[in-house]
This record gives sequence, structure tokens and C-alpha cells, in this order.
Amino acid sequence: MAIIQGERLDYSEIPLDLSDGGIHPGRLRFQTFRSDHHEPMTDIIAGQGLVSIGGGGYGGSGLPFPSKGLDLWGVRVTEHALQRPERPRVIEDDATGEHHYAIVAIGPQGDRTDASQPVKANGLATPVRDGVAGADSYMIMRNGNDIDGPVRIEGASKRWVDCDSAVNHAQ
Repeated sequence: MAIIQGERLDYSEIPLDLSDGGIHPGRLRFQTFRSDHHEPMTDIIAGQGLVSIGGGGYGGSGLPFPSKGLDLWGVRVTEHALQRPERPRVIEDDATGEHHYAIVAIGPQGDRTDASQPVKANGLATPVRDGVAGADSYMIMRNGNDIDGPVRIEGASKRWVDCDSAVNHAQ
């Protein structure tokens, strides 16, 4: 038998009075069971960038919720560091004055890479970059300063438009 279930976010994350049933479950749990065993044979908990994988039950206590990106129980792990992004490419700018753009990759736990090599633009620009394996979001830097907060952009090629307003945007 196998079970896939959504687990509600903790009350510390979403208080009960704000939980209206329309909130994402926060975590998914996958479990498989053997006949005549009440503890799971396989247990996987997947949350926002966090995963625990392990065998059954551990004496009835089950898997702990992951504290880092991936917690493996009873196996060997190969860890891959988040790589520094490649220099972005500027596909257009508004010719209003020189700027330099760089990209920082951010992992699911908030770890930041060093900034990419900067690229020069002749104005507010649309820098495009490739994704970084394991990155959860990216910080765009203009002239050495973070702008627009962390952004999440889907797709293999990440395109972001700098419009120097309160709202820059991903495309």
C-alpha cells in the first residue's frame, strides 16, 4: 500500500485563524507499507526546498521534518555546492546611462553564492541568464547593489526587466 498526503503548515507558519482551507499544504508525505507492518517501509517528506528521505518508522517516531535542503537517513550522501552563476547577457537596454548587472543564486535555505561576473549595459537593461542547479531564487544586482529582492523565474533561460520603478519584473 502507498499513501501520498498533504500535511498542513505548522501553526507557527500559518496561524489557525488565517487557515481557510485554501492554503497550500506546505508539505507532501509519501509512504509505502508492507503487509502486517504498521510502520512505513519508505517515508519521504517534501516541503519548500526541503526533503527528508528514509526507511520506516525508526522505533515509531517516523522521520523528522528536514532542517536543511536534504536530510537522508541510513544512506551515503554526495553534496553538491551551489555554483556561482555565469555572467548574464544583456538583450536590450534603454540607453539612459551605463549600468553593470550581476546575478547571485540563492539556495532553498537562503545561502547565497558569490555574484557572477558583471556585464555592462548602456542603460536600464533586460539581463538574461541560465539557471543554476539547486538554486531556489536569484538576486539581481545593479552597480553592486541588490535590487528588487529575491526573484523566482521559471524556465531554462531567466529573463528579468529593470524598469527602475518600485516594481521590476520577471518575464
